[in-house]
Amino acid sequence: MLTYKTVFWITLATSRRVSSIHALNGLDADIGFCRKREASSVTLSFRPDFRAKNQKAEDQSPTVVVPALSNILSHDDDLVLCPVTALRIYLKRTSPFRGAKRRLFISLNPQKSSDIAVGSIARWIVLTVKLAYDNSDTPVNQPMRAHETRAASASLALTRGVTMGQIMSAAYWKSESTFTSFYLRHFSSLRSDNAFRINRVVVAQAATSL
Repeated sequence: MLTYKTVFWITLATSRRVSSIHALNGLDADIGFCRKREASSVTLSFRPDFRAKNQKAEDQSPTVVVPALSNILSHDDDLVLCPVTALRIYLKRTSPFRGAKRRLFISLNPQKSSDIAVGSIARWIVLTVKLAYDNSDTPVNQPMRAHETRAASASLALTRGVTMGQIMSAAYWKSESTFTSFYLRHFSSLRSDNAFRINRVVVAQAATSL
C-alpha cells in the first residue's frame, strides 16, 4: 500500500508520464531533500539513458522538484497527502531491499533482483485509483487508465491558479495546445470524480490549496 500511495502521489505531483516515473533515480546521491522552513521539497532526477517522448536525444533531462504540503500548512491534518512525506517513508522502508537498484521504485517482491517494468508503474496507479473508488463507494464512470493521472494533475493545477507556463514546464510540454487539446479535463468531470474535495494537493510541481 505504501508503494501504491507513493507512486500515485509522485505521479500526480509531477504531472509526468508513466515512463518518466519509471525512469526516476532512487539512490541517495540522486535525490535531494530540502528541509528549509516554508521551502521543504525533494529534487528528483532521471536515469542518464532516459529521454521523454518529446525530448531530443542531445537534450539533458531536467530535474523534477516536488514541494511538500507542509509549505502551505500550519498543522499536520493533510500531511498524509504529502508526496514528499510519502517518498521519505518509502525510501526508508525499501532501503534494506534496494541494493544496487538505481530506479526509484522497486518490485513489491523484495527478493526480486531485476528492475520493474513500465507496466508495473501503470498497474499500481490504476490499482490505487480503483481502491480509492471502492473505499468511497463511488461508481466508476469511465475506464481507468494510468495516463489519466497526468491529465487530472495538470487540469487541477489550472483550476487552482498554477500558471500555464508552470504547468507546461512541469509536464514537459512544448506547446500550450498539447495540454488544451489532449489533456485538459472539463471542470464538470473533475467535480464528478470528487477531485475538488481535496483541499490541498501537490500538482504540476506546485503545492496548491482551495
